[in-house]
Amino acid sequence: MGESKRRGTKEERIQQSQDNKKQKLDDIKKRIGVPEEAEFCGYIIHLTEQNAFVQSVEETPSAVNRTATPDAQQGLRFSHFWDAYKYASEEKNEKVVGLFKLGDEFMVRQVL
Repeated sequence: MGESKRRGTKEERIQQSQDNKKQKLDDIKKRIGVPEEAEFCGYIIHLTEQNAFVQSVEETPSAVNRTATPDAQQGLRFSHFWDAYKYASEEKNEKVVGLFKLGDEFMVRQVL
């Protein structure tokens, strides 16, 4: 109990966590050349061989079925990189990319 008091109130810890996430996102934007004011829309999977993006994923006990779209805006969005990564195939050179919106324009950038 003493440890949590030293770290601040629950609200202060939540705010600090959100600030850290924003700082990390700002660092990523800078590193990959995305303007700071661009809105991060999520991670999507780029199917490089088809030049398309995963649009939906349906898991069954025997298979994972996916549909694709040529439009990045319609790609299935994941909040966390590793959630998207588990559906990307390295053998097929599929990449998890970030989707950003700046004004009316969307941009796709490789984040790793």
